[in-house]
Amino acid sequence: MSPLGAARALITAGGAAAGALTLIQSNTFSGSNSVLVTNIKEDEYDVHFFTMEFTGSHQDITVFIDFSTDGGSSFLAGSLAFSKTEGETDGTFNQDTNTGSANGINFMQSLDSNEGGGGYGYFYNLGDSGRHSYVNTHAIFERSGDNNVRRMEFGGGASTADQAVNSFKFFPNIASPGITGNYALYGLEHS
Repeated sequence: MSPLGAARALITAGGAAAGALTLIQSNTFSGSNSVLVTNIKEDEYDVHFFTMEFTGSHQDITVFIDFSTDGGSSFLAGSLAFSKTEGETDGTFNQDTNTGSANGINFMQSLDSNEGGGGYGYFYNLGDSGRHSYVNTHAIFERSGDNNVRRMEFGGGASTADQAVNSFKFFPNIASPGITGNYALYGLEHS
C-alpha cells in the first residue's frame, strides 16, 4: 500500500528543498497494544507527515492517536478534541465528534484489518509551546463485521491547550490481540 503516490518524488534523505519530505523514522510493530513514536524532531519541523498500515488480524478495533509533552511518560487524552466524517461503500455516511475525548483522537473506527487497512495524515505545531497541536487524517479499510463494505474516514483533532508535544502514540481500544503493521514519519521541509 503506497498512500504517497506522486509525492514520493519529494521524499529525501536530507538536505531537501522546501516542500520535500524527509524521513525521520519508520518501523514495524506486531501484537502491540501501543505504538509510541518519540524522537520526532519537533524542534526541526513545524509540519510532520505520517503513514500507517495495519496488516495483522484485527477484528472490530478503533485506533486512536494521543499526544505527549514528556516523551511518552504521560498523555493528553481528556485534553484532546476531534471531528471526522465516515463514508462507506454501502452508501452510509456518518460524522463522529468529541470534545475532551478521554480516549484520544479517533483515527480509524471499527477496523477489520484481516483485509488490510491504511491511513496517513499531517501533524502541525507539535513542538510549539505557544500553539495548539493539530492532526488531520485520512484512512481506508474494511469495516468490521461487514463483508466487502469498505470505509473511508477523514477528519482531524487537536490539543485543547497550547503546549509543546514531543511524542505521540497510536493505540487500539482493546489491548489484545494488539495491532500489527508499519508506520513512517516524515518532516516537511520549510526552507
